[in-house]
Amino acid sequence: RGLFISYACHNTTLRSDDNFIDPDWAGDAARRIEAEHAGATALVGLGCAGDADPGPFGRHEYVAKHGLAVATEVDRLLDMPLAPLGPVTAAEFRRMALPLDHRVTRKELEARLADAGNTGQYTARRWIGRIDAGEPVPAEVPFAIQYWTFGTRLAMVFFTGEMVSEYSLRLRRELDEERLWINAYANDLPCYVASSRMFPEGGYEVSGSMNLYGWPTSLSPQVEDLVISAVHRLLPPGWERNQPLP
Repeated sequence: RGLFISYACHNTTLRSDDNFIDPDWAGDAARRIEAEHAGATALVGLGCAGDADPGPFGRHEYVAKHGLAVATEVDRLLDMPLAPLGPVTAAEFRRMALPLDHRVTRKELEARLADAGNTGQYTARRWIGRIDAGEPVPAEVPFAIQYWTFGTRLAMVFFTGEMVSEYSLRLRRELDEERLWINAYANDLPCYVASSRMFPEGGYEVSGSMNLYGWPTSLSPQVEDLVISAVHRLLPPGWERNQPLP
């Protein structure tokens, strides 16, 4: 009746200079999967894809290339032995907040009007206007984590935002990767969420993207540990690495 596919890669084979309205590789893969399995609905989600782009990119024929690769892998997996999971046995949705690296002042925002690019200037003007209207500058970004468990066989974890790959890699090291399915871009999209390693490097995911999302500054480097710890607290017991299946 349906297939849920998740892959950790931006859906950006086509870029801003490509004059197409197109569902990109995810839409192409869904179309192929639905054609192969008549009557089924294919839903394609993204894993922790914040720092992963498709390659090659920039030409319309590459969309079909990537869509075919994903659809082919789905068919390979469907030919393997499958086991029923049964119903969802536990589920929870938890809101939290990710701290920004500091609370920005009006003086700092004014300085950016001269030094920042167009996007940075827009964001600075926006927050100056809010300060003048009596609104406080935020110190944190709203975030959410959700999970579903299917008995002890599978835990699906859903993150808000554009999570970078290291979140998935770390959780797979610390929990049982054979029973863990991690999804991002779920429930809301407040910003990119960089990993601790990336903050000293700076760059788009750490700082530049925050202007595009309208936040006055970068997240705190503490966010990775906060998010990972929240997952450990939220999941029921029994999902540790190397835990045997019942």
